[in-house]
Amino acid sequence: MGFRLGRWDIGSKSDPEAWLAFSGVGTEPSVAYALSPSECSSAYLSLRLHNIKQAGTVFGALETGRHTIVGRAVLNYKVDRHWTAGLEATQDLLGKGDGATLSAGLSRSFRLGERGQISPSAGITWGSGQHWRSAYTGKPLAASLHAGVGNIGLGLGYREAISSHWGWYGSLSASRPVGQIAQISTSGWGLGAQAGLQYFGAL
Repeated sequence: MGFRLGRWDIGSKSDPEAWLAFSGVGTEPSVAYALSPSECSSAYLSLRLHNIKQAGTVFGALETGRHTIVGRAVLNYKVDRHWTAGLEATQDLLGKGDGATLSAGLSRSFRLGERGQISPSAGITWGSGQHWRSAYTGKPLAASLHAGVGNIGLGLGYREAISSHWGWYGSLSASRPVGQIAQISTSGWGLGAQAGLQYFGAL
């Protein structure tokens, strides 16, 4: 679920292009503030609660564990009416071990009729050594991980207006580890899907 009021965005991003422009994985719920949005570019800052992974465990953000606050800065630039490029940086603001990442992505939008739009995208993610060691805690040789590119992603988003106030969206994503991460991880392509309904109205 998500809620937008003016420049504030609370919850999940409801834009397939925003979801899939970088790593091909859905963005975690956060509190975001848009900075000077314009017709050709947009930037925002966000904060989210993150539960740092420990060996042999999988935690959700609100479960018991070692929590930190992760800050995110995003810049999207519309190259033309079809192409959008983006940069995203994250940082563990409390220094508890999540480290930092830098991602770059590119998406292309295609109109489908008067109401629909489909958006394929691709992205790549660099992470600090601390980030990768934290993300792969418990894996053999995880302690030897260093800064570098560790993930590539592909995505496909679709959105369609149902009326002047209602719309729906859906997305498919695939991501996989590369480089040093692929050498210590047995996982191949990870797949995901999301769908939702949007209401647009004035308060």
